[in-house]
Amino acid sequence: MNAISAWDVYWITRLDNLSVAFVSMAALCGVVVLFGLLFSFLELDDEDRRGPLRKIFWVAIFGAAMVAGVILTPSTKEMCAIIVLPRVINNQDVQALGADLPKLARSWLEELMPKPADKAKGE
Repeated sequence: MNAISAWDVYWITRLDNLSVAFVSMAALCGVVVLFGLLFSFLELDDEDRRGPLRKIFWVAIFGAAMVAGVILTPSTKEMCAIIVLPRVINNQDVQALGADLPKLARSWLEELMPKPADKAKGE
């Protein structure tokens, strides 16, 4: 597997800010579309609306792309999990540890259990 560079770590930490930028741009596009539609229907005749409505349409498309960016951009925590979990799960040392762990726990519990001789002393 490839090593994670400092550049990768930097961009992972910036993912939350990128999502905030997408949300801000989507909200701004929503406001522009709302006011654009409002003013175009209040101020313009039917024939004069085509130009502004085309511009509003493209702003709405851009806003929809920003919403898609918000939805599809993982947070910093999610991206760390996306990168780290497969490496941990597929690591042979971790898999070997998982196989030995029940044996280790059983032997430790057997050591902690009181012996029959200990019970006789306690009574």
